[in-house]
Amino acid sequence: MSRTQVLWLLLGLSACSDKPSDDPTSGPDADADTDADADADADADDTGSPCDSDLGTIEGTVMQDFSWDDLDPVPAGGARVFAAQSIEELPIETIANTEGGFLFPLPAGTWSLTAETAESCVTTEATVVTLSACDTQALTLTVDDCFDGQDTGAVTDTGTP
Repeated sequence: MSRTQVLWLLLGLSACSDKPSDDPTSGPDADADTDADADADADADDTGSPCDSDLGTIEGTVMQDFSWDDLDPVPAGGARVFAAQSIEELPIETIANTEGGFLFPLPAGTWSLTAETAESCVTTEATVVTLSACDTQALTLTVDDCFDGQDTGAVTDTGTP
């Protein structure tokens, strides 16, 4: 795992920490109105659960769907999922679970996502997602082509008897 990937992982974990803050101006009682006569306006400025993170979440499923077979799409369990903000940087990687599901806590911004299976089957087009802090985007990545002559179970007509 590269330093960049470790850094993003640590940033993601720290943003999701349940560790209580020592800051008296934060936490569940931070907006509590201590004036007993001000019950009517207690927490009037509270607009819900604030987000103190620069991260959002991309969650989704990787599916296999090949044009050369008549099978319905199936989950691509164990597929590697890649997220990058530009072609120049190393992508951040996660592994889909056995159902093809994945979850990426990522900094806000525009991300290109692709997937690859152990059999070298890939998504032929990146899926671009714009992510805001504290937002969750759901998507499906479709693995639809294979490289390197890997056997995917497809029958190929070579033209020779």
